[in-house]
Amino acid sequence: MKGLVEGVLAAVATLAATAALAADLPTEKPAPEPVPLPALPSTWHFEATIDGWAPSMNASLGVRNLPALPVFANIFQLLPLLEGYVPVSLVAYNDNFIVGMSLFWVRLGVVKGGPGPFGVNAGITLNETFATA
Repeated sequence: MKGLVEGVLAAVATLAATAALAADLPTEKPAPEPVPLPALPSTWHFEATIDGWAPSMNASLGVRNLPALPVFANIFQLLPLLEGYVPVSLVAYNDNFIVGMSLFWVRLGVVKGGPGPFGVNAGITLNETFATA
């Protein structure tokens, strides 16, 4: 029986030592290496627009003490006088920002050949420009 007790004690000691060794093992795996992410496409969007233009003119023109003359011209009378026209708008935007700019330039030219109503030869060139951002 002494041999049985010694065998049981040896078995218990072996189990205890095995449990003690198992307790020393790491319980969690190390964190995996981060996976490299692919480059994300840009979230910026761009737009370009050509703006419209439909002019007309209604004025009263005069010089000093001379009587004023009424002047009226609609779009169809002004289009043959068009010398230049730049109507551009640009916009860039993403989820957080909007950036925009607009440029408008127009040039009308009138050359009158011959004396006017008061015996004066006159010409005019009209430029209009505005820019916003």
